[in-house]
Amino acid sequence: MKYNFGETGLIVGYIKELLHNFNLPAVPVFKDGDTPFEGRTYIKNNKVVKYVNGKFKELTFYTYNTPIVNLTRNLVINSSEYDRYTHTYLGDFLRFIRDYKGVDLMGMYNCFSGETPKRLEYSLNIDSENDSSSLEYIYYKTVTDDDGNEVRIKGKFVDSYEDVSTIDAKGNKETHKEWKKVFKSLEELGLSEDYTIKTGSNSVKFEVNTDNTGYNYYLIPVKFGQMYTIAINSEVKYEMACILYNDIFISATPESLVKESYKCFGGSRFNSPIVYSTDFSCAKDLWRKERDLRLLIKLPSEVDSSIVVLEGNYSPCSNVIDGSLVTNFIYNEENLPESYFSKNSLLALDDKNSYPFADKLIQYLLGHVINKTDPISDNIKRVQDIIYRDSNLEGYYGIWDKTLTSKVHDKLLMNDITKGTEEKHGNKILIREGNETREEVLTKRFIDTHEDLLGYVDKDVETLLRLI
Repeated sequence: MKYNFGETGLIVGYIKELLHNFNLPAVPVFKDGDTPFEGRTYIKNNKVVKYVNGKFKELTFYTYNTPIVNLTRNLVINSSEYDRYTHTYLGDFLRFIRDYKGVDLMGMYNCFSGETPKRLEYSLNIDSENDSSSLEYIYYKTVTDDDGNEVRIKGKFVDSYEDVSTIDAKGNKETHKEWKKVFKSLEELGLSEDYTIKTGSNSVKFEVNTDNTGYNYYLIPVKFGQMYTIAINSEVKYEMACILYNDIFISATPESLVKESYKCFGGSRFNSPIVYSTDFSCAKDLWRKERDLRLLIKLPSEVDSSIVVLEGNYSPCSNVIDGSLVTNFIYNEENLPESYFSKNSLLALDDKNSYPFADKLIQYLLGHVINKTDPISDNIKRVQDIIYRDSNLEGYYGIWDKTLTSKVHDKLLMNDITKGTEEKHGNKILIREGNETREEVLTKRFIDTHEDLLGYVDKDVETLLRLI
């Protein structure tokens, strides 16, 4: 079942009750590797701290899901519909679960909600180095002519819709088209050899005008210091930049933010998502306004693609399934922890609709990972009790980490799939069980049965744990 904005019903009601009853901190969780901002309050381990004069100052203790005056908040239920307010709040809830509990479900949550700005008009000159579709540069390439002599030719890198070949897990060759930067000589471009760049052409103008019906404008709530995977199917150029939007955009957004965040793309394919970073130097001065931070996407009105924006970098594989890589099946133990399985996906299909979350997220919210009456740590402890019943615990009791993910895969997959003979095909090692290869076993066991192995405690993992 696909869920849409504006829907009502038992599932929507449960999500609202879950968010209403959970005491969600209004401050971020500070993790190893994060850069602290002067004057900002964080949750660090089990304490509320404030970063002052280059040091963390302890303010009070923090206990999971405990209300704290002026620190925690709860969803206000104003309607029975799944509206944008509920959707944005759910995103904040999932971020907290990810950062505090280490359970990352953001691959199942679409940050895009179809929000559009009210009347907006803006114009700013941007350095063209941020314009990935810019053609305002001349390059030289050394080639060998028909006589075997090396010559330098003059040309430009242009966007071209090229055939790209890939090999799937079973060795089958697949061909699809992608936008790529390709060197073209001036002759191929129909330009004379004396072609030069016009002075002052190294900047572009970013223009926003919601009265212009030739474009659609969308606002996506984002956070500083994150990576975003953006899937849009477009054969024409489109632009994006971060703004501060609270219905008074023009007076609220500094030029430094727009200039640093501006990107222009000559086109993109839905199955080859782009990655956008919000790691801006100006964040140290703007973090107090992060609640108003929006990624503004300017799309030509002819683009009718589904739009998916996932918080995190899911680009290593074009076939990303709920934050899991499935293109490369498992060939040896070293690759095992990197190959997860799930049938449901926000990035699996461009059907011109944009959904708020993947179907699988509902199982997590309703079942065994996130449940206000059954703490996450208890679910994780049950898995650890099974995985480590014959060995010493690795990591912390009640905390899910990469080691536990690897152990789950090792127990569930290697338990019986590797009981066979090895066959080497090129640089691939296939495990054969009778007349079936490991790939065929995995497909039959996980893909065709719609079960997943994301590494967390949902109904599928609990079912599979009974096999151990």
